[in-house]
Formats: sequence, C-alpha cells, structure tokens
Amino acid sequence: MGGVVEALPFDLEASDKPNYNGSVPMFEQEGCKKVSRLGKNIQWM
Repeated sequence: MGGVVEALPFDLEASDKPNYNGSVPMFEQEGCKKVSRLGKNIQWM
C-alpha cells in the first residue's frame, strides 16, 4: 500500500476561521513536502 498523495492546505497566519482541509505543519509532520504555492493562501503539498 501507499503511493502519492496530494494535499492543498490553506496557509493562513493566526486565523480564527476553521481550517477544514488541514494545516501545512500537520501535513509536514506526516512526511509531506511543499511543492508550490497556489495563490496567496494555498500550499500544494
């Protein structure tokens, strides 16, 4: 099992809004790496 996984977490600083698709640090803890920034607040991992 295993394979490629794509994640698009928001990269917001100190936001009070819920982050339903995860955070950049959460994905980094699981071994994902940043690929590219997509717009102002979205990180492709």
